[in-house]
Amino acid sequence: NIGSGQARQIRNVLKTLLSLSRVKIKVRQSPELMRPSDVPILQCDATKFRKATGWKPKIAFPTTLQDILNYWRQELT
Repeated sequence: NIGSGQARQIRNVLKTLLSLSRVKIKVRQSPELMRPSDVPILQCDATKFRKATGWKPKIAFPTTLQDILNYWRQELT
């Protein structure tokens, strides 16, 4: 996987996935499952790869989420 270089908050990824859902989903956080070692921001730096190959992302992140969701909808039905 090569990242876009943009950090994304899990909260926003979840909001996007919830907006794509066909059913109402209630999200509940379980404090006992939260890990103190989790990194608040994790961001890929693809600078070296981009310079070496000229690669750049072509597919928007929300489109990627939609594609993944559609894949799993197909797999599970």
